[in-house]
Amino acid sequence: MKQGTPEWVAARLGHITSSRFGIIKFGSGGRMTGTAESYLYELIGEHMTGQPADVASSKSMDWGNKHENEARQYYVLSTGKDVAEKGFHKHPTEEWIGCSPDGGLIEDDGLVEIKCPSTSKEHIRNMATGKVPTQYRDQVNGQLWVTGRAWCDFVSYDPRMRDKKMHVIRVLRDEEAIDELEDRILRFRDKMLAQLAKVSK
Repeated sequence: MKQGTPEWVAARLGHITSSRFGIIKFGSGGRMTGTAESYLYELIGEHMTGQPADVASSKSMDWGNKHENEARQYYVLSTGKDVAEKGFHKHPTEEWIGCSPDGGLIEDDGLVEIKCPSTSKEHIRNMATGKVPTQYRDQVNGQLWVTGRAWCDFVSYDPRMRDKKMHVIRVLRDEEAIDELEDRILRFRDKMLAQLAKVSK
């Protein structure tokens, strides 16, 4: 099941996906942030209509989508690792939670997440810090949680660079971070299902 196909879109319908884990936050008193609440109603809409929500695109997203396959091929050639694209992964025990690793699965215990920054300064910052940018940490940890894998290669790729087009950051499982993430996402999932039951009466 390739990403972007009708089958992939149908499989994701109504699921809380790792690419959005980072916006699921709770403030004081356990209240969801406005962004998280908006996502909750977006998902409920998918459940009730059977149609995917209209997600706004952007120049940076279009750039990333355009160069993702190129980046995946560059990673395979550079590392010699065989990457198996598997499309959408549902959590094995928790309903309505899943992920779609950009690069796919590697061997028995790894996966790849690819980012093609729209500006070279972001790629250079990734090289300089050697750390996964804050906005992607929940996504990476979430993929490790959902798939049960031991590590993720976070790939930053910029085809405009004359040298060092690719920088790879190996992320190992952090059980403490994954436990915190799991608690937050399951709270959100339970609120979504409760609200869905309420408005479906």
